[in-house]
Amino acid sequence: MRPYGKIRHVDSLSGREHMVSSTGVWIVGVIPGDEAVPLSERFASPAGRRPAIPGHADDREVSFTSQPGQPTSAAGRLIDLILSHGPIPDTVRDALMALYPAEEGPGLYVTAVRKVRPAVALRYGLEAEGVSSSPGWLGDFLLTAEEVRQVLPLAEAALALTAPQRAAVLARIDEWMSGLGESPDFDVAELLDRPLGVLRHASENGAGAAGLTAWY
Repeated sequence: MRPYGKIRHVDSLSGREHMVSSTGVWIVGVIPGDEAVPLSERFASPAGRRPAIPGHADDREVSFTSQPGQPTSAAGRLIDLILSHGPIPDTVRDALMALYPAEEGPGLYVTAVRKVRPAVALRYGLEAEGVSSSPGWLGDFLLTAEEVRQVLPLAEAALALTAPQRAAVLARIDEWMSGLGESPDFDVAELLDRPLGVLRHASENGAGAAGLTAWY
């Protein structure tokens, strides 16, 4: 059994999961290049290759009140929009889980946060422009080795930020985590650095890469 267990997709489409005692999981890992091509055809349109989220950039309501940092209805609308893509087929999910490295390291990032979806927190931090350069549909994606090489420059532009832009993005991620989550010691910088590190590792080794989200 791999150390992070078998992740199953258990999304509710209500967009209000943060109101109950639950945990968001995000896995980003390399997969063998020769396995990525046939899987990508099964993964394609339902979840993995949709464009970046439309519409939210036009939502002018702030997502959190300044005091005491409580979520507004805009935060709920963002979650609703993100969850509208529906689940990844279990057969594809199980196949990807079997291909990930057995241990965390340069080729595997696994994070779990109480009452928060980590990939959604990253999306909130990056805002619409940064997300448009990110692969997949908010945490769920599958890239062949060739696609990793194509996507990596865009991911570098979106995630390899310098001050003060990096500080602003990290502050927004922390705002989401603090407003909705229960993990005060979570290292928000990991959400920028670790997934990008996995993509770099995949590119250097001629591998594919895949991301999966889950909600327990």
